[in-house]
Parts: sequence; C-alpha cells; structure tokens
Amino acid sequence: MIGKKTIILSIILLLFLFLIFNFSTNLMSSPKYSEDAGLTYGKLSELIIDDPIQSRSEYYFISITGDKYSLSEENYFSLYSQADKNGFIYIDTSSLKTDNKVIELDSNKDGSIQLAPRVYFKSLSNTGEQKVIVILIAEQNQTNQTAPTPLPISAYNSLISKEFNNYIKENSFNQTWLTVNISGWIPSNLTYLCPGGEDPISVADPYINYSQYNIIILISPCMGISRATAYLNPTIINTSEGLIYTRLANFPLNFSYLQSTTIFAHEIGHTFGLRHANAYQNCNPPFHIGGSGNCQNLNGGDPFDSMGTGVTHSLNSSPHYSARHKSEIQWINRPIFVNSTVSNISFIIKPVESSIYNSLYIYPYENPFPFPI
Repeated sequence: MIGKKTIILSIILLLFLFLIFNFSTNLMSSPKYSEDAGLTYGKLSELIIDDPIQSRSEYYFISITGDKYSLSEENYFSLYSQADKNGFIYIDTSSLKTDNKVIELDSNKDGSIQLAPRVYFKSLSNTGEQKVIVILIAEQNQTNQTAPTPLPISAYNSLISKEFNNYIKENSFNQTWLTVNISGWIPSNLTYLCPGGEDPISVADPYINYSQYNIIILISPCMGISRATAYLNPTIINTSEGLIYTRLANFPLNFSYLQSTTIFAHEIGHTFGLRHANAYQNCNPPFHIGGSGNCQNLNGGDPFDSMGTGVTHSLNSSPHYSARHKSEIQWINRPIFVNSTVSNISFIIKPVESSIYNSLYIYPYENPFPFPI
C-alpha cells in the first residue's frame, strides 16, 4: 500500500518536472538576448510629415531603449519584412546600418547603439475607449508675431472632445470613442519650429503621466504654422514613467489650421496604421497601375478621403475614412468585395455611410484594378 508521504513526494516531483519542462521550452522558443552576440531588440517606426505648404514626406527609424536611430527607406523596409506585426524585431547591431542617433526630426546628433533586451508592451486596440491627452505647450515669447495668443482650453475641448469624437464614433459605427483630457497651457522655452531639436514630450513630462493614455496629441510651436506629424501605428516614447507604447501625433499652434475635424482625422488615422489615400491622374488606357507606370501617383491626392486631400475640406463636409481603411482598422468586418459573373451591366454602388459623406470603394478589373473609384 502506497503511503501518504510517498504520494505527496510524487506530486512534488511531478510539479518540479513540469516547471523544468516549461522553463526549457520557453528558452528554446524565445529569441536569446546576448550582449556578446551584439543582439538587441527594437521597434521600427515611421514618422509621416504632412505639410501642405511644402510637401509630404516619411522619416524612418528604429527605437532602442527609448533612443531613436534613423534608417534609410530601403533598410527600414528590409528590416520590417523580418519584424512581427507590430514592428518589433531582434537585430544584430553589427549588421544594422543607421545614419545617426536622432531626437525627433534632428538628425545631427551622433551616438552609439545601445543593446536592449526584449520589452513587452500591451497591444493597443483600434476599438473601444481610446484615452486621449491633448497637451497644449505655449511658445517662449508670446509677444513674438509667430507666437499665437493661446486660446482658451474650451475651444480645443469643443473641437476634439465633441466634434472629433463624434467623427470617430460615426466612422467606426460606434465601435470606437474618445475620452479626452486637455492639459495646458504648459509654459516652455520652445521657440518657433524648435530649431534646436527640442522635444515637446520632455517639456510636458513633469505635468503628464503618459502611461494613462493610448493617444497623445501634442500642440506646440515645433510644428510651425501648417505642419503636422504622426507615427504610423503606435510608437515608443521615453518618459519619467519609463518606456510607453502609445499613439502620437503633433499639431501646430495655428488654431485656424486646426478648425477642421479632418485635420485630426488624418493624423490620428496614421496612428491607427493608415497610410495616405493616393490618387492617379494622366492615365492612358489600358490601365496598368504599378505595371507600365502610365499613371501619375499623387501621394495623398485622393479628394474624397480624410487620408488624402479631403483633409482640407470644411468642417461641414468632412469625408470619412474609405471603406478599405475602415476594414484595415477593423471597423468593417464584413466583405467589401462583390464578385459578379455578369458582364456588360452597370452597377450602382451605394455607401454604407450616410449619403452626405463621400466614400471610396475598390472594385476588381483586369486582374484586378487596385485603386479607388
């Protein structure tokens, strides 16, 4: 007869063997971090710069321990193909080609690459409540002609908490909504366009607990009159609370420029992972987009989409995100392609949104015809 003591010892032994098995499995399945091998862990990020006065452009880098290292476009996309779906990647620093260590848009600061172990961040959902902090940072000299007099917080509250929030709810079919806090005006030594490469995140850090928010909207003198920037998908920022994984967009102090829901929709759309909605012109049949190159591709040129030139529409005619973009954000889970076996028939396509808004649709043509109509 087996004694009670023997049973207890057997159970303890089984538990011990189970723990050993799980530990060894994790070691084998997880990439190993080794300073000797020069292996480090980073987050690939793309900063999109929107400036209707100058031009639209993209800026590529990798974040390692909160520091940013600029990458060429070719190197960025080569690494991105090896990264996970959120842009996180283990890399060998000996083979990593970077331009310089950078702070925001300043690429003149040199620095060596630090090694970093893996850091785990909670994924950010595109649906449900989005906790937003709007940070208003005053310019150093408010008497300067380039420094607009700060408007009352109530003006921003009406624009973002009400109008932009309603826009998001309508676009997402009430699947996503904003809970907005506004902080400001925060005093600073920032000057017009921040020529010294100053970082508004650091300026506001003593006043803000960034860990409480998953969307950060910065309004500061660093953006000049009409420039706005946003990180494609969530990015990593270095704060007094540690490394924070969040969505981040920057806007200018020029309030007249901000008085359109689509200005915010465009930049926040980037943080949800949306790229520009392009347009094609000067096309000569037969159409072969991306093939023969007989069409001119206009970056962000789509006039019917908030991710295109629809961003300049007035408040009362703010276009939605396209059906394709809504599908990418997972606001539309139903199929958006309809295949027909009937030829020589005209079809009327009706939008799922309210008729007062413009919408874009994709239809297959000539294997297929992959752009909006």
